Amino acid sequence: MKTIRLLPGYTLVDVDPATFGALFRERRAEMFPHSLEFDAEAALSAQERQRKRELAQDMPAMYSIRWAIRHGRRFIGWTYGFQENAERFYMCNTAIEREHRGKGLYSALLPHVLRNLGEHGFQVAYSRHAATNNAVIVPKLKAGFHITGMELSDRHGTMVVLSYFFNDLRRQALHFRSGEVRPGPILAALLQS
Repeated sequence: MKTIRLLPGYTLVDVDPATFGALFRERRAEMFPHSLEFDAEAALSAQERQRKRELAQDMPAMYSIRWAIRHGRRFIGWTYGFQENAERFYMCNTAIEREHRGKGLYSALLPHVLRNLGEHGFQVAYSRHAATNNAVIVPKLKAGFHITGMELSDRHGTMVVLSYFFNDLRRQALHFRSGEVRPGPILAALLQS
């Protein structure tokens, strides 16, 4: 990925896993100072942790993005996500320094992420957010995401699940399934009993 201009003075760059990991570990507490996350790893026994490592070894390499957001030459945030299966991508974590929030960076970032995922052939991009995190939920809804669920997470508490469907017929099916609309002729032909 070449450097992408988000807004005047702000760019998006691809970083390798080691660089991203260091950036995340170094800045996580600063980016999420009020977060109270349950450490599920620490709750596992040594045997459970070993079994988890063994399971991870058998997993195929999946597509992921680790992009850093820069203001000038300084890293001020990131976005990270990974492929779950042949159609779903999990937009796992995005963070922006407090003084750079509210400038439209997240809204500017979303089209680049979605374009990248669509070009790779993903059918659904989804994310999970604290149910009160309107600073992220509202821009995603405006970008075409839909609320597709609620979740109670042992790590993060009450979460809203947002999904973006790349295929128009699948979006129509979502609206039909929610009870919002009746199926059009093409969608009706695809519904099976």
